[in-house]
Amino acid sequence: MTFRFYLYPMNQYKTLFLIIFLVTGTLAHAQSPFDILFVDDEELKENPVLNETALDLVDVYLVDSTYKRRSERHRLFILGAIIRVFGYRWQTIDRRRIKFVGTINKERIPGRDSDFFTEYDVNYDIYPHLPHYIDVALEGWQARLTTIKGRKAAPKDNRDQPPYAAPDSTTDLTKYRLHSELTPHVDSRDALNAFFYPTVAPMHLARHPNFLESKPSVGVYGNFVLDCNHRCHPEIHPYEVLWWLDVNRNQGQLDVHEKTWHVGLLRDVSNRFKHWSSSPRTGEIAIPFVFKMDNRANVIEWDHQVFNGFSNEGFATLEINDNLSYLEVTEQKYELLNGEYLTIRTNGSILGGGIAYYLSDIATEERTDGRYVTGYLNIPMSVKDVYTAELRMRELRM
Repeated sequence: MTFRFYLYPMNQYKTLFLIIFLVTGTLAHAQSPFDILFVDDEELKENPVLNETALDLVDVYLVDSTYKRRSERHRLFILGAIIRVFGYRWQTIDRRRIKFVGTINKERIPGRDSDFFTEYDVNYDIYPHLPHYIDVALEGWQARLTTIKGRKAAPKDNRDQPPYAAPDSTTDLTKYRLHSELTPHVDSRDALNAFFYPTVAPMHLARHPNFLESKPSVGVYGNFVLDCNHRCHPEIHPYEVLWWLDVNRNQGQLDVHEKTWHVGLLRDVSNRFKHWSSSPRTGEIAIPFVFKMDNRANVIEWDHQVFNGFSNEGFATLEINDNLSYLEVTEQKYELLNGEYLTIRTNGSILGGGIAYYLSDIATEERTDGRYVTGYLNIPMSVKDVYTAELRMRELRM
């Protein structure tokens, strides 16, 4: 296997990406997508191309990843229905939710004075470095050129320029930003602010212990839409899955491949997306891991953070055939390959179902310093409004 370069007809910006990627040296020998997990956290922090490549390893989906409803609108009594007639609404680009990986360029965190509004959006401008996601952003900006309900979406004098045209080696990639918004569950905002990500100002990314930088790389998954309440710019709104690598804190790692992940499945509760973001939110997140095969004690330390309920009825719609493990106990041990074991250790039990896990894609990888086992920790779940976790991949010396 090789890294995902998306080698369809090349242009300058994709050529540039390959050059940037290969001259790092670290990955010039890459034979497996998991090789990116051997890059040191400090290098991932400094190089968004590498960081985004690692984040792109995460697989995610929701059971309603495609949907029939073409648009949603403000719920301002009869006013919302009236302005929708004139094009003021969120218009889907192609009735699908998308995965998007990039780097945050701008954040907006509401304050306490916004608590009484139903719209309490935690939002980011996210711009991509990887070719595939530049193409996704380009698709969104080009969709903006279409006149919707007679509304003028974009100026006519710049339609041949980025972000409506493909970039070249001199283009500022922040032009391809996608605005990403979510109104998180009201009663969970303080807990999210403390344990997951900033939701209440004055907390912001550079101060939050899970980020400690103002422009981190993240992955999001959500509705790919045009916000025609504001001149039809492309958005991921709402984003419902959010994940990133913690690259700013040393938490006792002994090897560079011992990564710390933050993941969350969240429902937008602003009352604007009754069809697009109904409860429960049901889906699956798959997190990659690497462990060395030398009889070490391999552990995934899994901390449940913020959650407010699960749905067994929603969980049943996942139709997963793999052998599932539930979270009634806080420690379980599994044989990976050839006598190598992995322990899943949580900070507490979750009773009643609605969330589980299983391992998949277990394989071995030969490197100059030994043999490694790679795979995925898959977390299917059906949540009422929110579930977040921190996952630490660790090797304990025997």
